[in-house]
Amino acid sequence: MKAIETRYASHRFRSRLEARYAVFFDALNEPWEYEKEGYVLEDGTLYLPDFWMPNLQCHLEIKGQLPTQEEYDKTQGLAHGTNKAAAIIHGLPGEQWGILYCVDDTDSSGGWGTWQFRFGVNASSELAFLVDQFDPERRILYSVPYEKILRTSYRWMETNALQHAATQAKEERFERRR
Repeated sequence: MKAIETRYASHRFRSRLEARYAVFFDALNEPWEYEKEGYVLEDGTLYLPDFWMPNLQCHLEIKGQLPTQEEYDKTQGLAHGTNKAAAIIHGLPGEQWGILYCVDDTDSSGGWGTWQFRFGVNASSELAFLVDQFDPERRILYSVPYEKILRTSYRWMETNALQHAATQAKEERFERRR
């Protein structure tokens, strides 16, 4: 199925799904930048991530379907190449877990960690990653500020602000915007 190019907030999104995530972030008052900068990955692949999330210091890639291994590898390559966190998620806001790649400072080898995440809101009502605990001792300190991350596996839909933002994103009628 071909993506539907969509206008929203003075941007031309390559897909309606990307525009829905912009609505989601706007409903949460979370700053975002669409296709801010392109990169050349280590293998020479050109890559233009969908979103740069300045508060989270994270690139975010949105996919309509379950990402392929190649798409996961590109996102991980982006994280390694930029030394910034990179995440990939598919489906509508609130429906799926995503994968977050970032430096794991508790790893004595200076290695990178991979976590499942959903979006959450921290105690200061800021957007955060709700990270599934593959290893409860791990902390993510480098690419994503620690205070932006919540370590829990509860469903993020329990948070009213997130539920409202997800609903707003799903119900947005873009054809009304001119």
